[in-house]
Amino acid sequence: MINRGINNPRQHQSSNDLAENWVVTTGKYVNGRITATVPKLTDFDPENLGYLVDVALNGQQFTGKPVNFRYYDVTITSIEPPIGPSGGGTNITIKGRGIYDAGVKKIRILTKDGKGKREVTADWDKKLRCMRVTVPAYNWLFAEQEEEKEEPDVKSPRSITGDDSTIVNVVNVEKKKAPLVKQTVDIKMSLNNQEWFDALTFSYHDSEVGHISYLKELGPPDASHDDKEALWNAEEPEE
Repeated sequence: MINRGINNPRQHQSSNDLAENWVVTTGKYVNGRITATVPKLTDFDPENLGYLVDVALNGQQFTGKPVNFRYYDVTITSIEPPIGPSGGGTNITIKGRGIYDAGVKKIRILTKDGKGKREVTADWDKKLRCMRVTVPAYNWLFAEQEEEKEEPDVKSPRSITGDDSTIVNVVNVEKKKAPLVKQTVDIKMSLNNQEWFDALTFSYHDSEVGHISYLKELGPPDASHDDKEALWNAEEPEE
């Protein structure tokens, strides 16, 4: 049973109040737990998102000690910053309309093909009235951390022990260079750990510096981007 108003928890004790202020729905009892589907918000006052919920095991006598239930209507408007490195650690803020400090604040990060998924807990930023969460590493979405791989380059023997029984090889170990990641993932949010709604996207984007040099001139004012880049690449790199 759900109260249309949240002002006075004892209003439902009279039959008139039961008819006027409460909406009754059927629940199911299984293993000490009652489950029920709440009515749509359109059945109530759209301007009021908070309600009281009470239970009767016989359909007549209710506990008289209802608990609070809140509907939410959230629209995400921005994620800042919307981009970060694949190693993770980017602290983003998720802002929008209708966000509040719910008991459950879960963020789900999904790859576009659905093969990668990770759920993390967000924090409520009281001052900015938004969610704040640290983005995990991209490879965490696949439930594993990529380990640095080493490729030994075994050369011919360089020395032999005195008893001529043990050969010591010189091994050159080179770390394999990890590929740069450029992937956009979907962000979803849940305030009850059941329903999930879209919360825009975030882009993992790695970069590296390949060339640093002084550029004495950018060419004529009407030079194209390619012409300017050619001039820059032609400069001697700084050591």
